[in-house]
Amino acid sequence: MKGPTMFRHLIILIICLFVAVPSWAATYYTDKAGSDANTCAMAATASVDRTKAMKTIGTISPSPSGGMGCLKNPDDVLIVGDGIYVEAERAFGNQSGSPVNGTAGHPVTLKAEHKWLAILSSTSTATCDPGISFSASYITVEDLYVKVDPSAVPCGVYSAANANLLSWEATSPTPANPTTGHPGIVIRGVKTDPNVLRSVGIKIRTDNALVENSDLSDLENFNNTGTIFRNNIIRGLALSKGGARNLQFYNNVVHISDASVSQFGNTNAIVIGGCTCNGCGFDAATHIESYNGAVYNNAVLNDSSNQTYVAFQLRSDADSKVFNNVSVGLNPIAFGVTCASPTPSNANPFVENNIFIGTGATSVPALTQFTGTKTIDYNDFYNFASGVPTQTHAITGNPNLVNNLTDWHPQAGSPVINAGTTITMPAYGGGTITVNVTADGVTRPIGTAWDLGIYSSTRDFVAPAAPLGLKVQ
Repeated sequence: MKGPTMFRHLIILIICLFVAVPSWAATYYTDKAGSDANTCAMAATASVDRTKAMKTIGTISPSPSGGMGCLKNPDDVLIVGDGIYVEAERAFGNQSGSPVNGTAGHPVTLKAEHKWLAILSSTSTATCDPGISFSASYITVEDLYVKVDPSAVPCGVYSAANANLLSWEATSPTPANPTTGHPGIVIRGVKTDPNVLRSVGIKIRTDNALVENSDLSDLENFNNTGTIFRNNIIRGLALSKGGARNLQFYNNVVHISDASVSQFGNTNAIVIGGCTCNGCGFDAATHIESYNGAVYNNAVLNDSSNQTYVAFQLRSDADSKVFNNVSVGLNPIAFGVTCASPTPSNANPFVENNIFIGTGATSVPALTQFTGTKTIDYNDFYNFASGVPTQTHAITGNPNLVNNLTDWHPQAGSPVINAGTTITMPAYGGGTITVNVTADGVTRPIGTAWDLGIYSSTRDFVAPAAPLGLKVQ
């Protein structure tokens, strides 16, 4: 029996190997030294001889072309060589073309060979098209620099499609059918420039997407569930609206400036909720703009002298929590309502364990637009002129951070050490969201209570792999 048994084991091993590493997956190359007259078979051998590569990044839809036209299967990869690629919309599927999908654990990947040295200089704005669009599942874009080409013609109107990178839903989610389709979009290590010709830097409209380790002009999340935005530098507005559920927004550095306010028309750095048209959000009957967002471990900085800008706004939100953040030079928190109808107030707003540093002239706005229970406690409002809300467990005094603008670890003797409380985060639809890890990877609680802010105190400091905002997970 030994022979047949060993034979069966060998067959099982061979099957497992084929399952673990799909035999059809290939790595292709685009390079400025290549030619689009080359075949995909040639482009798959161009790792050394780049004359065999494709010359353009290309697209999948509506008609395959260039390097992207070679992507057909899960685990396929297109490596883009250094250089400037002046091209129109690069699409992973659209209404007139069939998408190429990855699978969970086996994405289709578009990747710069060297971070930010492969530049997609997009000419798509004349028709309000994105630079890169996703109408497919499990696609990863990594390390590209996506910008607007100087030759681009303005499309002339604000358009939700006019983004540097945009993931399109297959269906519009509602309470009766709460999925978008096209899950698993990953945008990692990407750079986008602020530009008046783009309405949005990155816009996510699909479920379970991840945007991380990127340097972005702005970032928007719309009517989906399970989006994660982490470890990014954002030089403009960060927004989650349209009935988005279970957003996790953490370990980001967000800058607000006069230039970003002028471009995006919003004086808030991070908005949980928003201003969506009637009937185009998750639940038109109530028009709640966001549900159960976890906003934590972020640093928000004012790069202007304008002291009226706001770090965090909750706008017709339900059950989101803003906690363990740091803001510097800004009004810390504001409440608002959607511009659609009806205009619900924030349900159960929650603000705890934050360090808010004013300028001596900044004031806290009146926080009156809410229903249910307003929880504002365990925060350090330092150096504000007026408006500081009453807290049962108020923390007072200079938080004594290593550096208010670059290093947000509390130093020995800081009043924020062991002064916070434990936070739990329920998810929309049931379950919980794990939120008990600091921005440098330390599991809370440390000692008898959580420290305020994004890090633990220096006694528990663990050196991060890279500065907050560009940390590799």
